[in-house]
Amino acid sequence: CLVSMSHKCFCKYKPALCMVGCVEGICGIRPDLYGLRIAPSVPAEWKEFTMEKNFRGSKIIIKVENPDGAEAGFKEFYINGEKQEDNYIPAKKLSDVTEVRIFLLHILPYTLKLYL
Repeated sequence: CLVSMSHKCFCKYKPALCMVGCVEGICGIRPDLYGLRIAPSVPAEWKEFTMEKNFRGSKIIIKVENPDGAEAGFKEFYINGEKQEDNYIPAKKLSDVTEVRIFLLHILPYTLKLYL
């Protein structure tokens, strides 16, 4: 009943849809046909957090570490302990339980223009 002209019908699903959008938006979880990109945008005060996501039969445990108070960007990205060049999890690297660690990159305001 998600596709309906009835206001009452849509509203019973709205809180769950809103929560998924908020969590996946803040954590920067972007699925596509070939895998999953993780690109968090979080408040600088969040020094670390862990979340779990079920994706294509795999339980993904994502630990984000932010010791320098960055708000976005990544410095290091690991899948099951193996360092990656990109913040992308290809579907072929998924296992029953996939552990991901991401370290955020702190960019100083005066160096920001170098990345634009």
